[in-house]
Amino acid sequence: ERSHQLGLLHLPTTSNTAAAMSITCLSSVESFALYFETSGRQQCNWSVFRDRLDVELKRETPNCPHDATTELLALLGLDAEPDAVDYINSKCQLVYDNQPQMDWEAVTKKQAYGQPLFDQTYYDGGSYLNEYYETNVDNRVPYVVNKAANVLKKDGSRIDDVYEAYAKEGKIGYADEVVDNFQNCPLRAAMCCFASDRQAGDNNGNW
Repeated sequence: ERSHQLGLLHLPTTSNTAAAMSITCLSSVESFALYFETSGRQQCNWSVFRDRLDVELKRETPNCPHDATTELLALLGLDAEPDAVDYINSKCQLVYDNQPQMDWEAVTKKQAYGQPLFDQTYYDGGSYLNEYYETNVDNRVPYVVNKAANVLKKDGSRIDDVYEAYAKEGKIGYADEVVDNFQNCPLRAAMCCFASDRQAGDNNGNW
């Protein structure tokens, strides 16, 4: 049995019934792929899947007389759209659940580097990432002429590293693996808000 790989989803291109096969259009197509984002508006779900498949259907078989919903029902051997919705959503969820995940303790790596309380302190609002501001003032020893202190690009370089290398396309474990701030949070969601500008001398913020 051949199958089309849709992101990490596999959709059969042969049906169990001759009647269904008689109305399918993609059964003659060797292969194609649809890719989905791991979060946001283009995350794998029924509506996004159907719309993507409709585009592929028109491209691969422009003379096909029906839309993606009808094609899916025929390929899956289902009778009603709600059944197809449940099938696709369950498959999308299964793919998402099986994605590799970065454990939260690997995000900052502070525990491994001898700072076991850093994550807790950060979410309590008391770490150097919360309180320090870039400054050109002589406030450190030894003082370096024309070099700012507390530069976010340096101090927070790990944030950009994790975002570019992993967070853009992968999953990250919830922070309560390491901290206890969210143990009683029923929404299981967190948002960071930075209310002041950290850079010095850029004329667009507080400092």
